[in-house]
Amino acid sequence: MNQRIPLGDQMFLDDHSRALHQQIESNDGRNEICLIHKLNYDILWAIFALNADMANDIQEDIKISLSKWRPRAIITTTFATSRVCRPWRSLVLETPILWGQLVDLEYLSSITHEGREEIIKRTKDSFLSVKGEIYKGASLEFLIKFILEDWQWVQHFDVRISSKYCSALKDWSLCFTQSPVLRPFSFSGFSIGRRDTRTLSMQHHFGAVAPQLRRFSLAHPDFMIDLSALWLSQLRHLKVLYCEHPLSSWLDALSTMHLLESLQMIDAILFPPEIEMTSGLSVARLPSLREIHVFSRGLVQICAFFDHIMPAPGCCLQMQISVMPEGPSPTSEQLTFINRVLSRFLESWINTTTHVGPLELSSFESNLYISASSSDSRTLFININGVPSIIAALEAFSRCKFSDITSLSFYSEVNPANQHLASFLLRLTKVTVLEVPYPSFEGLTPENPDMSASHVPFPDLSRVVLTSLARQESQQWRDMCVRFFRWRHSMGCPIEIFDLTEAADRLKLLNFAALDAISGLQIKWTDNSGNIKTYLCGSGNVNALEHWDEIGAMADEQ
Repeated sequence: MNQRIPLGDQMFLDDHSRALHQQIESNDGRNEICLIHKLNYDILWAIFALNADMANDIQEDIKISLSKWRPRAIITTTFATSRVCRPWRSLVLETPILWGQLVDLEYLSSITHEGREEIIKRTKDSFLSVKGEIYKGASLEFLIKFILEDWQWVQHFDVRISSKYCSALKDWSLCFTQSPVLRPFSFSGFSIGRRDTRTLSMQHHFGAVAPQLRRFSLAHPDFMIDLSALWLSQLRHLKVLYCEHPLSSWLDALSTMHLLESLQMIDAILFPPEIEMTSGLSVARLPSLREIHVFSRGLVQICAFFDHIMPAPGCCLQMQISVMPEGPSPTSEQLTFINRVLSRFLESWINTTTHVGPLELSSFESNLYISASSSDSRTLFININGVPSIIAALEAFSRCKFSDITSLSFYSEVNPANQHLASFLLRLTKVTVLEVPYPSFEGLTPENPDMSASHVPFPDLSRVVLTSLARQESQQWRDMCVRFFRWRHSMGCPIEIFDLTEAADRLKLLNFAALDAISGLQIKWTDNSGNIKTYLCGSGNVNALEHWDEIGAMADEQ
């Protein structure tokens, strides 16, 4: 077997490329007038390698002619870079590792056969990176031929294919031969026209030989992953969409994945008919798992899955539940189970992650959305739709420390007297900035204004940002807003700034003259010219809160 050059492993020019440059420079000296040619060769190599990265290539409309495609890696490398000067052109054309990174299925299947063959010939002895979409016969024909000849050299594989062509290769067995250098593998499907409904065999992936495979992604309902494959134990990242297996089979497979760092599963688990049947299943311990993203159509069922996995401390949970049509309210026993399971994940992440925030909370009678980000760019979110009384799931946060949460985006249509919502808001003692639309002021203002100051949410709150206005302004909305500010002032927790800059489009409909009585409150807004204006309530120009473009005592914010 010939030795090929791994993609991304060579960050300097090899001896062949250096010798090529020496030969070019020793010609007639004309290259010396090209100053850009004086760049260090290793810097040039790094630039060319970046240009040859297909990761950021944008999908093109198949109806647009090739000449109108936006720049992509293969075009940038073959046309732009190679035309700067002769040495650059020679370097690009004679560096196989660059061309090995540019097996762009969409582009190669859109050019002539001769052009395609010329580009493939330039890959020579390098490892290969294959990427693209199969939405027409020419692309599939090229992929089949390419896999037949060069599959053993494929190091990166990222292909989306129309369901129309999924059965064109018999069981896609060519993709399941030995893969000695394959690292990431991603195969997904989309629908265009007729769809083959039969399930294709996915047994013995890669001939059971894929020693370097670290990332595996499969997203197609017609394919089944082999959960007994030995290479599963070496994965760092696993993503499975629409390929359903029983819960017990998944737990057995996950028990072998001690190196797994991220797991994404969408409609991938078949649950037993009765959730009580999961009590005797084994627990999968995943000591390296830091992120888990799951989409399911059953809340209790997915919690049963969570109850049987033990990830690393601080594992970030991303959960999306959609029950359609809307189901019945969970029983008290089910809510206890849901809160117990979720609290383990939520407490572990929030209490071990620094600089968590901002926090976003949207609550409805049957829907709940919570999101929080951290300094390491991980985002926790829970999105539950179609589950009545789901607001009770906020109790899962009862043991979480919210000391790092200083900013909250809040929207609620839940009864303001709801004990679960009130209890959750009281835990957010460090919030200083609140983003809120009109309707949510009702949920923030108690019906009993004589309540104890210890029951005032966000005691350190200093800035309120109005994020949106009602479609039809009404006295009710304005009164509700004014009542909130007056109540905070009377409780000794006054708001310092009321920010209306995000509500500029409907500002003329507002009349906040009543706020002038709250001395010290600063109101900010944007005028018709885009300038930020401020007014200090109680300063004697109440007209400023009725006619927003009058300057009067207002001043531009510096």
